[in-house]
Amino acid sequence: MEPQNTESLDDQIEQTEDVKLSSEPSEKIKTDLSSDEGIYKMNPPRKLETYPMYIDTPIIGEGIKKHVQYSLMGTDIQEALKRRYSDFYALHEKLLERWPGIFVPNIPPKVVVGNLDADIIAYRIRLLNRFCLDLSNIKYLYESEEVKLFQSNTNDVAKAIEKLPKLTYSQILDNYKKAFPDFVESYDALIGKSKILEFLSFLKKNLINLKTFNETIIKTVEKREEEIEKYIELIKNFKEYESNNILSYAHQEEKLIFANSNNTVLNEKIEKIKELLLNPYIILEIWIEEEELDTDAMICVINSLIKLQENLEKLRQRSSAIDIEQKKAEVGQTSFLKSIFKKKDEIINQLNKEKETVEDNIKNLSEIIRYSTFSLENQMNKFKEDKIANYFRHLKIFILLQRKNDKNVIDIWRNVKESLSKVPIS
Repeated sequence: MEPQNTESLDDQIEQTEDVKLSSEPSEKIKTDLSSDEGIYKMNPPRKLETYPMYIDTPIIGEGIKKHVQYSLMGTDIQEALKRRYSDFYALHEKLLERWPGIFVPNIPPKVVVGNLDADIIAYRIRLLNRFCLDLSNIKYLYESEEVKLFQSNTNDVAKAIEKLPKLTYSQILDNYKKAFPDFVESYDALIGKSKILEFLSFLKKNLINLKTFNETIIKTVEKREEEIEKYIELIKNFKEYESNNILSYAHQEEKLIFANSNNTVLNEKIEKIKELLLNPYIILEIWIEEEELDTDAMICVINSLIKLQENLEKLRQRSSAIDIEQKKAEVGQTSFLKSIFKKKDEIINQLNKEKETVEDNIKNLSEIIRYSTFSLENQMNKFKEDKIANYFRHLKIFILLQRKNDKNVIDIWRNVKESLSKVPIS
């Protein structure tokens, strides 16, 4: 979900006015990540340097199997650490495993090929940094054992995280009690569950719509890029026509517009035309990518809660089955194999122990589901609020960039008009 911003929307929009939307951000990845250029840097909630944890400076590792490493830094990181995408993936998977039914921020998906591609690196940097900030805004996750291990100076962090043991229901419940001190004991999980399942139905339909919307935006981005290239070619052709034709006809440079070396302002704009002609639709592409990731994360956590409920039903079924086996054992109606290897008292004792364990698990899991439902209902409400705020934020930036782009185009032709008015025409 979109993290809480520390700056006002107007401040963010004002900062965005100075951002240059590079149509080829990949070049900047290899040079200066701290600059404002590059699509992956154009819309951060706040400056990376203020993040408790963030990644910077991608480095291509040496060796036969090349990979990308990132410098993990932040206000909570004492010294820069090297992290790979696989480290983030291991952390994300372990958080999902050890915090079932709890919303965990999403990370960019795996790629089969192209992990060394500059655009993929740019995409990952932007979304992994978003994950870092989102995670730091969820205190119980950020202060968890999993994240602390991720931030430690441990060799092969991914393996170390993967080796963290699976938690028992009792341990998970203890973590939830600490994480949610505001839990209301009288909370009705059935009402919460009904709201969550209804929301799940909406999210699944919405995810399909988002993917369709994203396809449209991608096509629009590509079309706009083509238009920019054609526009640049048009200006270039004007300049060449004047140099080759008008100058030959008039034999006077003062009768040139685009190719006139004395038109300083216009020449500067033409020189920077690729920077001036923005592609505002990229901000919409970024927005939809984030929407898809967040929606997928919310669907994932609701499915996780459903899985917990299924596990609870299995435990209850096992408890009922044990009751039947106990009654049979008391009258000597145990299975043939059990009666061969164990005496009646041993069988009854074993069943009693299993019954006790199952009942403890039922009790703990029932409470875990209540805590998870309580947390998820709150996260669901926050999710809705964030989606509204995020939509208006990106739409406002899109409008600003669109207006800035229009202004740059108008400025170019205004300069052409002014130059034209000074041309001595006989």
